Amino acid sequence: MKYFALLLFIIPSAYANTPADNTDESHLQAKEYCLSMVQDGTPDAESTEFVSQCMSEQSAYIDEAIEASKPDCYQQVDEMIQEKMDSDPDSSYDYELLLDNCLSETNLD
Repeated sequence: MKYFALLLFIIPSAYANTPADNTDESHLQAKEYCLSMVQDGTPDAESTEFVSQCMSEQSAYIDEAIEASKPDCYQQVDEMIQEKMDSDPDSSYDYELLLDNCLSETNLD
């Protein structure tokens, strides 16, 4: 149990660049890591509880890394509109449509 503090510093950086399509591999690596942290001679019940808690934390880190790697559609749409307005101030745009398109593209990953 004393290794949870260590997990908070080491693991988040390991998944910082995790693409969404490698989620299963990331979970497998996290499980291997959690299992490696169990000390020899630890009773099965404690080991199971430790690995379960560890995996719960690692899954949260993986999910956060995946979410952080997604583009900010609001910012992208604002930049697109600003570029369009800079080049042609009289142009029109549909903000909701641009935003919906961006959001649907990022949710397909």
